[in-house]
Amino acid sequence: LPEAGTPALELRDLSVVGRPPVSLELAPGEVVGVAGLVGSGRTRLARAIVGATARSGQVRVAGRDVDPHSPEDAARAGVVMLPEDRRRDGLVLPSSIGRNVSLTALGLSLTRRGFVRRAARSRLVREQIERLGIVPTDPERTVRTLSGGNMQKVLMARAFGAGARVLILDQPTAGVDVGAKAELYEHIRRVAAEGVAAIVISDDLDELLLLSNRILIMHSGRPVAVLPASSIDREALLAVTTTGTLEEAA
Repeated sequence: LPEAGTPALELRDLSVVGRPPVSLELAPGEVVGVAGLVGSGRTRLARAIVGATARSGQVRVAGRDVDPHSPEDAARAGVVMLPEDRRRDGLVLPSSIGRNVSLTALGLSLTRRGFVRRAARSRLVREQIERLGIVPTDPERTVRTLSGGNMQKVLMARAFGAGARVLILDQPTAGVDVGAKAELYEHIRRVAAEGVAAIVISDDLDELLLLSNRILIMHSGRPVAVLPASSIDREALLAVTTTGTLEEAA
């Protein structure tokens, strides 16, 4: 077990080829928002953390060096990313809710000596459907028939069921209605309260200010600043993300 006070995630000079390095620590239960214009390097940074793109630098999870070469490696190390395009990159649309929810955990806790622990899988799926309020509750329902909000809940359920220490959420409420958005916010807060650290990438500045303890601002591939969310308002945040200069926040 990690020592008390050990960061959930440490990035030390993490860099994508041709981009300046980023160093960042997240405490257990902390939510760090990432603000920046399209092309600022937000998603590229996230993909570098989970091994989906080439990088240099160091990633540590709960005090342990990890070197993921794929999102599957990252999940085994306790870091799960929910991609921006849930239909294309996140979900297996022709498959059931249950299969999608258990997908990551199958490679971790639900398989023993090459055999799927079916009772444990069914229990995990039921628990996550109830926990996230996925509608409909039928685990056999095909995912492609769900609303955008419920598709996103299925992705979150997969991450929660995998026992992630760190969640990376790229545009977690894009394309969902206001009611589902409020529910998703509540789930992010709840999992943070349980000690899971989260990185939230969003174009919605109000969302970042509402969810985050701190906000990492990126511009043209470089980190501009990491600021307490309580120290900046929407107008100042917009100014810094647009210009890339911290003076604009003054």
